[in-house]
Amino acid sequence: MVKQVGWDLFNIDHELSLQVSRPCQNLPTQVSPTAMSIPISKDPESHVPVEATIYTNGSTADVSGHKSVTHPMDCLTSEEIKAICIAIKRHVVEHLNIHVFRFMTCAVVYPPKKDVLAYLGIPLQTGEKPEPWQQSRMLDRKATVDFIDCTKGDAFNVLITLTDKDIWMVDKVVPLAEGVQPPISVFELAGAEEVIRKDPRVQKLAAEIGLNPENLYADGWSIGWDSRFPKHKRLQQALLYARFDKDDNLYAHPLDFTPVLDSNALEVIHIDFPPHRVPLYNLEEAAETAGIPPLTSLTTAPPPLEQDGLTASSRERIAYPEIPHEYLPDFMEKDETKKLSTRKPLKPLHIVQPEGVSFKMNGNEIEWQQWKMHVGV
Repeated sequence: MVKQVGWDLFNIDHELSLQVSRPCQNLPTQVSPTAMSIPISKDPESHVPVEATIYTNGSTADVSGHKSVTHPMDCLTSEEIKAICIAIKRHVVEHLNIHVFRFMTCAVVYPPKKDVLAYLGIPLQTGEKPEPWQQSRMLDRKATVDFIDCTKGDAFNVLITLTDKDIWMVDKVVPLAEGVQPPISVFELAGAEEVIRKDPRVQKLAAEIGLNPENLYADGWSIGWDSRFPKHKRLQQALLYARFDKDDNLYAHPLDFTPVLDSNALEVIHIDFPPHRVPLYNLEEAAETAGIPPLTSLTTAPPPLEQDGLTASSRERIAYPEIPHEYLPDFMEKDETKKLSTRKPLKPLHIVQPEGVSFKMNGNEIEWQQWKMHVGV
């Protein structure tokens, strides 16, 4: 039996991050400490399971989460994802000595097509007999998972398999190459707004053009790789806009600076000031630049970190455009400068199926007009 550790497994949220923080005797009172056996390999490359004790809700009978899966092409269920995360958390803490990490992706690994067709009794070619398949043999249920070490910024890929005993077992853990990162998550993108609103430098720059933190909204974008920062940094940039109502068109009010965020540390680490194009005022200027307005600086490449970004952009601060450009009818009606359409409204269009739909659903399988297909993500 491996050493027991305290787990914050009882509220697996979108970050699914792990903290080894408290001993098992301090388990929450609402959780029934029922022991479940989860295999833990002795090293990242080993397939030999070692018994470990995981405390889960006593009402959970299927530790694998696999009983609701009815088709080899079914996506992972929420129960499977939770069971996979529990197994990987245990493995990572015990064998990789990583204690604070975040799961980024978790997806099913589909079996080979030839095996799936044989398992379902479908021939490879029309008119031929299906490939033989032993009825007692089950297709492998596998998943691939990406996670990030929040302390060092390293990223890893895990391959995990559901054994014939309905237990998830880690096959291998592969470090991703330096600079390679899993896809950015919607939670990181959405969290950019909260981070930039709390940053003192961003607040100061916003105040200089008359904006409060609550007026700041951001489109988070993954940078990928920026040579100014270490490769292990998980970077995103926040394109900033001003908004004065929760439903107005924020894209009418872009701001002139772009914070760069460390998504692991959840902090602003730099602020860029992109160069601006200088308007052309006469035909002579247009002829000299082939009609393309020149930039205030010689390049769009960001300057070195030690150089002041605004100075490098060779421009002054730019006030945000104040004129609204709304597209929601409620806002357009309030705009006296806009004339609403004089077209007559369309007549009602009703789409009905009095006898119901023509397709049939069986789990994730849809059947329609002699077509049968499996729906997955």
